[in-house]
Amino acid sequence: MIVDLVPGTNYLKGSDSNHTRREPIHNIFKFPGLRGVGNMGGIRRSMQQNPINRSSQEEAFVVLLDTGKHENWQNVYDSTSGILTYYVDNESSRQHYLSTNNGGNKALQKFFQRAYNEPEAQLAPFFYFEKQVDDSVKYIGIAIPYVPGMTEVDALSLRSFTNPRTGLPFENLVGHFTVLEVTAKREWLYDLKRGITVSEHAPNEWLRFLVNRDLSSRFERQLASERPRRQQRLLENTGYG
Repeated sequence: MIVDLVPGTNYLKGSDSNHTRREPIHNIFKFPGLRGVGNMGGIRRSMQQNPINRSSQEEAFVVLLDTGKHENWQNVYDSTSGILTYYVDNESSRQHYLSTNNGGNKALQKFFQRAYNEPEAQLAPFFYFEKQVDDSVKYIGIAIPYVPGMTEVDALSLRSFTNPRTGLPFENLVGHFTVLEVTAKREWLYDLKRGITVSEHAPNEWLRFLVNRDLSSRFERQLASERPRRQQRLLENTGYG
């Protein structure tokens, strides 16, 4: 059953003996009467199911999962800056980097292009999770394919790697996201799935970005969280702490 996504919350795996049915991401995004997301991979696209436009090929949202198991790279989320560095989904020298089964590289290329250059185009939110040692997943926030002050070329770059097992080269995209640590209500997720891209349930921080690429709320929230620590240090320095 679909639930609110609350930053810092761990979502446990199910108790079913079948791995597919107990996988936490698969269970979080169960929509009544609609398809959810897959149960494998670090990047999982969920497509719109719009009853009016049934031919829609647009993503409702994309799930980013840091499994922590890639031997070739490590994704990094810096909670201070709010920047997530995420390696996408090609590890094979036998295929083009845009030809992966889950279409992760293709999705990132599309949405970074739109975020930087097409202010009127539809954008799908990326929901970022980190896998825990007990196989639960922790929701971190909405990863937005845009970093203030960073060019598109730097925000999404194509890099060359070498497979350590085969020694063969391959290409993969590396994306930099700004993460908004805000709650995503289940009503908004359901609206997104049905192709309702402008929803009354969407977080204000997300809407501000859509309207004018404003991510100041991320840094306002950061400053607010730092203020009590600065005040405490000031008290300690003056002998009142």
